[in-house]
Amino acid sequence: MKETGRSKTPWELRVGLARRGWATEVRVTRVGLGRSGRDRAAAGCWARTWHWAGGVGEVSLHEHATLDVAAPDALGALVDLVSRVDRLCEKAERDFPDAVPCQLPERDADGLLRLAENERETRYMRGQPRDLTPSENIPEGVEAGPDVHLFALLVAARDGLDSEDAINPYFGRARLIRDCENRDWGYKLRLAFRELDGTRISYQPQELTTRLLAPRVVSGLIGGAKASLLDLFRSYGPEGELNGATRNGLPPGFETLAEVIEKRRADEAARDAEADRELEP
Repeated sequence: MKETGRSKTPWELRVGLARRGWATEVRVTRVGLGRSGRDRAAAGCWARTWHWAGGVGEVSLHEHATLDVAAPDALGALVDLVSRVDRLCEKAERDFPDAVPCQLPERDADGLLRLAENERETRYMRGQPRDLTPSENIPEGVEAGPDVHLFALLVAARDGLDSEDAINPYFGRARLIRDCENRDWGYKLRLAFRELDGTRISYQPQELTTRLLAPRVVSGLIGGAKASLLDLFRSYGPEGELNGATRNGLPPGFETLAEVIEKRRADEAARDAEADRELEP
């Protein structure tokens, strides 16, 4: 693919990382934020690889931010997370050609997190054959085209859905870690409601995958999955055509958080009662 001098899109950065053996994840969730605001979300971007300098060595690099998903700068914040992780991976590749790196909480003058040698992983790697040259089965140019996948994740967050996505090599046939030639890559999306119309819902993420790494396909998958889930939940809600079809007003198979807590307490009470009976003379 010809270089045009323009900045690469976040999708191009992520597929570029995949070509270099890095699996990436982007999450926009409300985990850890409690009920501090409907539009507040915790965002994160991770890059992971399990091969380093010809051996097996795990590296995990990541950046995080708390953002308002409805704010004008939310998309820019997500784009910046992906960009910083891409630069951090380049830094690791450049500065640690023969030792496994890990990240530190402090930042260097370039604004990126500091890196140091992971002594434990490095010792493990140096005790093994250094004969691995991973290669990735990713079609040339597949990442080209309009990229709105981060915007689609934000739209899902604005509609109350937590999202986790990943580009990884867990597609195709099963492999051992040293079997890393021409690995097949794909995209996985997980979406879940935690709360809808004031009802707190048990976390039950729904997974969708595609082996097509074209940005049009991925963005369409996110948007279509979000719209389908929202329509499904609304159809069982107070104004839906299936209202009353389930006891809790959720689609079949879904539970409210209160129901899950009630079941857990009932199970604990039953176990305690059984334990008391066993102790009886």
